[in-house]
Amino acid sequence: VVLSESKFELQEVVVTALGIQKEKKALGYAVQEVDGADFEKAREPNVISSLSGRVAGLVVYNKTGIYENPEFLLRGSHPLIVVNGVPYATDLWDVSSDDIENITVLKGTTASALYGSIGKDGAIMITTKKGTRDKRGFEVSFNSSTMFEAGFVAIPEVQSRYGTGYGGKYSYADGKGGGIQDGSGWIWGPELDKRDSTTASGFVELPQYDSPIDSITGQRIPTPWVSRGKNNLKNFLETGFITSNNLSISSSSEKSDYRISITHMFQNGMVPNTSLNSVTLSLSGGYQLGEKMRAEASWSYNKQFTPNYPRRGYGPQNYVYNLLLWMGTDVDVRDLRDYWQPGLEDIQQRHYNYTWYNNPYFTAYENRQSYYKDVNYGQVSLTYDFTDHLLLKVRSGVNWYGLMSELMTPKSMILYSDPVDGNYEMETTKNFNLNSDVFLQYQRTFTGDWEVNATLGGNNRWEENNYLYATTAGLNVPGFYQLSNSSGDVRASNSLRQKMVNSVYGTMGMSYKNAIFLGMTGRNDWSSALPVENNSYFYPSVSLSTLLSEFLPLPDAIPFLKIRGSWAQVSNDLAVYSTIPVYNDAINWNSNASVYFPRDLRNPDITPETSKTWEFGTDVRFFGNRMGLDVTYYHTIDENDIIYFPVSEASGYSSKLVNANKYKREGWEVVLNGSPVKKSGSFSWDVSLNWSRHRRYLLELPEGIVDLNGVTVGDRMDLYRGWVFNRSAGGDIIYEGGLPTWDPFIKKLGYQDPDWTFGISNMFKYKFISLNVLLDGRYKGLIWSQTIRKMYWGGTHPNTVTSYREDEINGLATYVGEGVSVVSGEVIYDAQ
Repeated sequence: VVLSESKFELQEVVVTALGIQKEKKALGYAVQEVDGADFEKAREPNVISSLSGRVAGLVVYNKTGIYENPEFLLRGSHPLIVVNGVPYATDLWDVSSDDIENITVLKGTTASALYGSIGKDGAIMITTKKGTRDKRGFEVSFNSSTMFEAGFVAIPEVQSRYGTGYGGKYSYADGKGGGIQDGSGWIWGPELDKRDSTTASGFVELPQYDSPIDSITGQRIPTPWVSRGKNNLKNFLETGFITSNNLSISSSSEKSDYRISITHMFQNGMVPNTSLNSVTLSLSGGYQLGEKMRAEASWSYNKQFTPNYPRRGYGPQNYVYNLLLWMGTDVDVRDLRDYWQPGLEDIQQRHYNYTWYNNPYFTAYENRQSYYKDVNYGQVSLTYDFTDHLLLKVRSGVNWYGLMSELMTPKSMILYSDPVDGNYEMETTKNFNLNSDVFLQYQRTFTGDWEVNATLGGNNRWEENNYLYATTAGLNVPGFYQLSNSSGDVRASNSLRQKMVNSVYGTMGMSYKNAIFLGMTGRNDWSSALPVENNSYFYPSVSLSTLLSEFLPLPDAIPFLKIRGSWAQVSNDLAVYSTIPVYNDAINWNSNASVYFPRDLRNPDITPETSKTWEFGTDVRFFGNRMGLDVTYYHTIDENDIIYFPVSEASGYSSKLVNANKYKREGWEVVLNGSPVKKSGSFSWDVSLNWSRHRRYLLELPEGIVDLNGVTVGDRMDLYRGWVFNRSAGGDIIYEGGLPTWDPFIKKLGYQDPDWTFGISNMFKYKFISLNVLLDGRYKGLIWSQTIRKMYWGGTHPNTVTSYREDEINGLATYVGEGVSVVSGEVIYDAQ
């Protein structure tokens, strides 16, 4: 027996629009795949977080708090989420990482044009696992992982030299302003850890919130004024962890296959008393009903429930606000664990300040917000093969969820005003989406060189949203959270929104010698959200790709060279009631309902926004496919932007809905893959690097409008403007009365978007051991930090500790700004 070597090129197949599989080399637009195995190792609660750094052009902004949705932008916009070919109408907290076979990112408008307006900014295509049809038998798989959260990568440092107070003075009386700067909330107080030989402790002693009370005088006995809370935020946070367990069973036979999967994910937050549970049950299967017909179905149910997750944003409900910004190190947060005042449980919290801030433990355990969500997603499809070249597919997918959230505000909670009497808020949402399509698919090869494929189909998309919100006017009985416990009229509002889009679409593809590929698509939508006269809009696209390596005599080191290009036009639909004036509900007053008419004048002649995109790219492989380089440039024009244009208020309105504004988006994407080391059965190293750059410019404005939020025509939309100090020609700050003077004109300070983003993934393997190292980041870009600003203002930032601070406490005005020498004169401004 003589064995001869056989060489062949592996054909890469990817999932495209409508869930149709195509050879990657035939595509005239950029796509990128991520294997499902990459999500099973260090599993994130939300699968989008696992895409960080893996796809060029996709930027994921991960959040630090529990149950915070990661923000993700593909080429600067929000892409469509598609599961098994059907648009997905909710977030991805309900998709288990263990159920994902792979994810394909369709980056451009051309790639996702067949989805209509909802796919105008690209699509993230998720394909879930099924019973493997090419295996015979029964398979059981169990996967378990635990990941610990040790804290934040970086926590802003706070100064511990000065404590609570103002002007270097502090004396606690009642926490409400009864003493010297008692309730002001500033951290501009006396110096901490200052020695005093006249006291028993050897330190300066002052009356503080936890000082003992003299039984005779009723006054607080001074205690040492020392920095006992240097690590308040770290001491408050706990070690969080995420544990996930998945059990799956799959089987297949000659005619059928199925897969059953159940996943439980539990996340214990770093903030005390916060957690999240998620349980997912997934079923999928297929059956060959006959020689020509096959049926497939899948269903997934997800239950998310959290009795409490932390509040976000700037305000007294946020633990960072209370701990990092406005708590001096004279207070140790661990001394606040007993957060009720003795004898006043459920009525009055215990704290050092009762004017502006809340006890962090009181907030964590009493100001609770819960979230309960049930998500169902399922689809069924029938495929009938008329011939080897022609098939019919009928598919319907449904995605519906119901969620209820509650916010429980305890009595004595501080909300930038007098303490509240307790409150209970309830919010429920029910969302139903039905997406059905039917299409014919034809594919045939002629004379060995030509191949033709075509698709013709129709689609119906139905959306329905029910919303209800209700809140009490305070609580009669503290701690009893029910609407019936309201101390006044229950205020409520609700809404119902329905929308339907009907569509027809078609594709045509041709290839010559499996090396030149031409693709064309067209789709027409009719939307119920638009006026009847303008409710129809058409999406065309065309793409071309050529394998130059099949025609040109290239070096042996370059076995594959492809160039591609595409163009597409997509229009953007409107939200419900955007063109019809409807009354909005206002408030209930003395049991009387009220409504109001919107001040925005709707426009029945409004037309959809339109985006026109073209892109070019190349795909090159080197050294026997050991290295690959993919480069893409894209250019998009967004026109007929829908805005609210100001009108004279004498008309009874403040603005009118019109088509205006024009923008340009452009960018570069680079993907470099390689296998520097590859030894069979031994050590291997695979690396993937991606790089991208995105820009968005303002091209046109309506006549008479000079700028858009400070952005003028030709400038970037990520422009950041702010207030600055007046400076001399030499760059020195100009002072008046000892204080810096402000420039009266807001200035351009820079741009917020990064110059470029990148991701580097390394996979090292040695026999049965593997190590994956992923690094991603963003280079440059201006970031505004409200945290740092408030730390300077409040007196907790380390840079507020200078010799001038002590001089000011002692009544000495010693600070002189750099370069200050002129004692008279005036500032003259250029014309603006």
